[in-house]
Amino acid sequence: MSLPVFIDEDPRNRKVRPNYLPLLFKQMGLGFLARLSPGERDGMFYVLHLGSPYRLSPDNAAKANAGGIFIYDFLDREAWKKIQDRGGYLLIDHIVEAFFGREDMVRRLHEGMEIAGLRPDRVVLLNGNLLSKQRYDLLADQMGISERAHVIPYNGCFWLIKAHNKASGSDATRIAARAQRAKEMLGRDRPKKFVTFNGKGRPHRTYVILRMIADGYKSEGFISLLGHESSENPSEEQIARQISRFPESDRLLAHIPSFVESLPLAIDISRASSREGSKFKSMLPWMSPDPDIYDQTYFSIVLDTSFNDIGTLFHTPIAFKSFMNFSPFVYFGNRGGLRALREIGFRTFSPFINEEYDDIEDDNLRMSLAYAELERLISLDRAELNRGLESLWPVLEHNYSLTHQLDDETFVQDWNARVSDRLPGAARMR
Repeated sequence: MSLPVFIDEDPRNRKVRPNYLPLLFKQMGLGFLARLSPGERDGMFYVLHLGSPYRLSPDNAAKANAGGIFIYDFLDREAWKKIQDRGGYLLIDHIVEAFFGREDMVRRLHEGMEIAGLRPDRVVLLNGNLLSKQRYDLLADQMGISERAHVIPYNGCFWLIKAHNKASGSDATRIAARAQRAKEMLGRDRPKKFVTFNGKGRPHRTYVILRMIADGYKSEGFISLLGHESSENPSEEQIARQISRFPESDRLLAHIPSFVESLPLAIDISRASSREGSKFKSMLPWMSPDPDIYDQTYFSIVLDTSFNDIGTLFHTPIAFKSFMNFSPFVYFGNRGGLRALREIGFRTFSPFINEEYDDIEDDNLRMSLAYAELERLISLDRAELNRGLESLWPVLEHNYSLTHQLDDETFVQDWNARVSDRLPGAARMR
């Protein structure tokens, strides 16, 4: 079973090269990618990794987000020709990022294809935003774009978690041992009530963590926040701007100076070791953190990457790591995030955790309701928390098992249904 692809491994492609999609296939096992020469098969895929939407059209401005990089310049010229001649598809690998929240992203995509001389129907953008297709179509309608690329939502984080567990030797003995360890913790008092792992301090993450600290909850849990969204050493003014859109932000201003001085907040990974380009980049997102931290707490606070981005529904590995460690959680993410997790087979935590906030359209109201549920859980004594975990054990066990269940045939069927079968003449995984 393999998918025919061309992956350009020329050294000149150091800055823009295939990344997460080939990693996914590699973790699935040998033979899942048939690496061919350009044009060797009709309908084959030509893979490029997209790190930034700004790379879809050239921008040589001094402060350009992409540093002037143009993604289409990093594809072999022979491959370029064969995409058109042999019915191939340029497959843009963006499976662990959200995309198409804004009009400028669509504009750059189409400007870049025009400059490169590539027909839109030969371009496939595989994207982690589960609403990317409908958002792209909406924006293209508004912009009067008729010839369109193929935008396909693909939950890359979900599949990479499962593939990593498969590749790392998820034998039955080890899986059972972790489950037994978690089960033995049921009924035991734990030193902390919650854990929240966070790297980059996006606005909603900064707000929730600052508010928890201001409300006196820091001693109740393990908290990490490794920096600001644009700076590892943010100013008080930057933090104030970040939280200004959220409820009760004015009362938090007095707590910002001490909060800034406390950064970075680390648990198991330091800020230095989590930076872009480190050896952790290709493995850390899919690895489970030290299970001791979860076993010392009753629940997690999952602050996903996106909370109020328009047209976005996107899961990062944070929720899946809680599933891998028998930890129920309060979820701070885009509307419908919990519902989408249930749609791919997970079970969430109602009625022990009130999850009515998940379907609230108003961002501030959803934030307030989720925070209120966080506070309610923190207020419970350890006996009540223990009873809650015991009631959830079948749910926790199911979620753990789901992150470790991945057979080759299921993966092949899912790929063909989601990707190859949607594209005229595209190669199928066989």
